[in-house]
Amino acid sequence: MPYLSIQGPHPKIGKPFGAFLDDTGGRTSLPVTAELVSDRWIKIGADGWRQVLSCRSVNGTVYFGITPSRLGVAEQRRARRVAEAVQAGRALQTALGKLDAGDKGRARMLDRQLQR
Repeated sequence: MPYLSIQGPHPKIGKPFGAFLDDTGGRTSLPVTAELVSDRWIKIGADGWRQVLSCRSVNGTVYFGITPSRLGVAEQRRARRVAEAVQAGRALQTALGKLDAGDKGRARMLDRQLQR
């Protein structure tokens, strides 16, 4: 579960504050500006709305458990699509290399298009 941590007292509703976002394995302790909009919603940055799932205070640090970013899911899907496209492109280039002499002209044309 992603966390937003704040050093100091519990923030007031409607007041921006500095915090650290632990969103994914790749984004840990990322400094952000956040605003507690209500008891159940936090706005991170200009338009990053997250739902508050839990709140606890330990040794002067307030931790908000928040919903994951939709951006993180989109990044994972994009990475998967890119990997699949690269794999398909390599398979096509291998297949083009195995064409007979009559198809070499079309193979060169397709290969040039793939290189772009």
